[in-house]
Amino acid sequence: MVDLKQVVEGGERIRLKIRMSPGQEPFVIEAPSNMTVEKLETMLAKKFSRNPQNIRLTLRGQVLPRNATIGEIAEMIGTDGILENLPTHIYGY
Repeated sequence: MVDLKQVVEGGERIRLKIRMSPGQEPFVIEAPSNMTVEKLETMLAKKFSRNPQNIRLTLRGQVLPRNATIGEIAEMIGTDGILENLPTHIYGY
């Protein structure tokens, strides 16, 4: 599990399952509902020592809007949804 406790400030905590690479087991983090997708991607990039441009989260194949908050997309994610990092060669970087 990735420790992102330092970014969990304010807002309701929402549990997220995230898979960083195809075939990898997802891990669970808690993020505040008022955190944006862009901020979450930045935090994941720092934790995994990656360029932030190489992190782009998707849900069921749909790229998440970077300005959306975790609270706004929580209903779409549901209890069984897994956020996945889109391979950058597919996204076109």
